[in-house]
Amino acid sequence: MCVERRTKLVLAGIAAIIIGAAGVAIIVPPMLRPDVRIGFLTRDLHQLALRVALDKGYFLEEGLRVELVEFQSGPLEMTGFLGGLIDMGYVGAAPALLSHIKTGLEIRLLAGANLEGSAIVVDTGINTTLEMKGKTIATPAEGNVQDILLALACEQAGLNYQQNLTVLYLSPTLMIQQLQGGQINGFVAWEPHIANSQSQGVGKILNTSHEIWPYHPCCVVVSQLSFLQVRPDIVGKVIRAHLRATEFIRTHQSDAVDVAVAWTGLPQAVIEAAMARVPFNESLVVEGYRTYVTELVKYAYVPSMNTTQIDALLANIVDTRFLP
Repeated sequence: MCVERRTKLVLAGIAAIIIGAAGVAIIVPPMLRPDVRIGFLTRDLHQLALRVALDKGYFLEEGLRVELVEFQSGPLEMTGFLGGLIDMGYVGAAPALLSHIKTGLEIRLLAGANLEGSAIVVDTGINTTLEMKGKTIATPAEGNVQDILLALACEQAGLNYQQNLTVLYLSPTLMIQQLQGGQINGFVAWEPHIANSQSQGVGKILNTSHEIWPYHPCCVVVSQLSFLQVRPDIVGKVIRAHLRATEFIRTHQSDAVDVAVAWTGLPQAVIEAAMARVPFNESLVVEGYRTYVTELVKYAYVPSMNTTQIDALLANIVDTRFLP
């Protein structure tokens, strides 16, 4: 498994803080067991609330020892749940729902981290979605939220993205490189990769995800069901810290930009442009999850389900007890 693990155990009075490329590492003696192991994605701006909660000491104030486990992608983070590496995680709603449907992994969606925050970037010769017909467009993974955003954009233009486009699956870094090199005609990615591509003069934004699918869900905070059942008290404390961090981002935007610059290692101008397209919001957007699963069924990424079955699935996996 391609997983990079960094232990970050939070305990007042004895922690030494090390700043690294992936964020803050808070090291404590190995005999101290964490209260909770939380997965997250490398330098992911959408998961900024996690870094804020660390920086502002919100986990400490909840009396929590937290071990953070870093993953390179959402699907890999879900394998971390399957492998027993983590108890909770910041991850895209898409890989969480896909993993639940495909593998039966028992997790629960407990809070949102952000809405929207993605876009379609194309070469300068493309001016409309219809002009993407016959072109090669990259997304991060089959059936993830950016892939479904491309599907929805094509539907709105009267295209079928599986039939009328050539879709490749690439990492956002490779997307920017290959669009610049002419190997692809466009890509769909999330922030800060969109702002980063624009700062480098690579392509142009054709549509933001707000224009394609307003207020669509993106990253969420999830828990392994077994952990939630045994330690709902700890889960509640994690969510309280997350809610405080999310509110801090909304109400202290300049300070939040500073935290994001440290979190991602990107220039302030790039982060400011990126965060302008990312609503940080704790809401669990059930209607958005319904749209997402419906699209997965439409394109045969998951077994066929009718509306009643989709609603039952969402009623099972969405848990709002910790939200205000």
